[in-house]
This record gives sequence, structure tokens and C-alpha cells, in this order.
Amino acid sequence: MVQYVRVWLSFLQATLERSAPTVAQKNINLQILRSLPMPCPPLELVEEYGEALDRQLAVRDHGRASLADVEALFTSLQSQAFTGQL
Repeated sequence: MVQYVRVWLSFLQATLERSAPTVAQKNINLQILRSLPMPCPPLELVEEYGEALDRQLAVRDHGRASLADVEALFTSLQSQAFTGQL
């Protein structure tokens, strides 16, 4: 449920920032949040969404880790090539 609300709020971020009081730090109060309509799908769908999001984030993180490994290998190969160690 937390992921669903977080993503929903991220879609509304620009609207929330425009309606925040203009002070040194923008604050979103409960009155502003309570005035926003929130779609409430069945709990089963919210949980399914959370599980799908978790899987997608795991794939993204795995991809980032793989990219870091490839970049490290390429850097090592480059270094060996330029120092004549190949």
C-alpha cells in the first residue's frame, strides 16, 4: 500500500508544489492532501501492483549492477591495452 501511495503522490508532485504555501520551505499540509481525490482500487490490485513494482525495481537494480561490472571490465581491458599487457 505504501508503494501505491508514494507513486500516486509522485504523479501529483507538480500540483502539490503549486498549491504549497509560498515560504522558505514548501510544506504540504493535511488539508491539502485531504482535498486531493485518491483512486482506491481493490486491495488485491494494490498488492499486485506492489509486487510487480518490486520485481521491476529488482530487474533495474540487477541491470545497474551488471552495467557497473561491464564498465569495470572495460576499464581494465582498456588499461591493459594501453600498457601493452594484452
